[in-house]
Amino acid sequence: RAPSLQPTHLQLVEASASARSATKPDVVDVTYSWWTHAIKDNAQLRQRVAFALSEIFVVSTAGDLGDKGRMVASYMDMLTRNSNNTYRVLLEDVAMHPAMGIYLSHKGNRKEDLGSGRVPDENFAREVMQLKFSRASAGTGPPPNLPWCGGSASGARANAMTTART
Repeated sequence: RAPSLQPTHLQLVEASASARSATKPDVVDVTYSWWTHAIKDNAQLRQRVAFALSEIFVVSTAGDLGDKGRMVASYMDMLTRNSNNTYRVLLEDVAMHPAMGIYLSHKGNRKEDLGSGRVPDENFAREVMQLKFSRASAGTGPPPNLPWCGGSASGARANAMTTART
């Protein structure tokens, strides 16, 4: 894929915070970065897919991540990089990103300990299962044959045509 001439979200939040004379990037800088990419990036499809992914794999700046602009910008860059990747790679990168670890409380999660009665936090696992099975439970069948789900572009077109006929 051709490299983007647009700076990364991380670079933009750093520049925005510096221009505001802030000590570190925050939600204002993240918002500035998102709008800058949405309006100015030449790779509009990649930005739109990254935005759609951010609506599925949500982290919020309203809570614990509100003052962690660098982390949220890094998360947005990761979604952008994975906008044309397989679902497996995307899910692994989302699961391993510190922003998701903080948002869904699995950062620092400890395994079960029968002696003390400790049980692991299963919040992230529940969210992943909900994503995986939400289409099936809605009666819409298996996930579509999309390139980032391990399918092919021709399979995605065939799937779209079949769906359009029904």
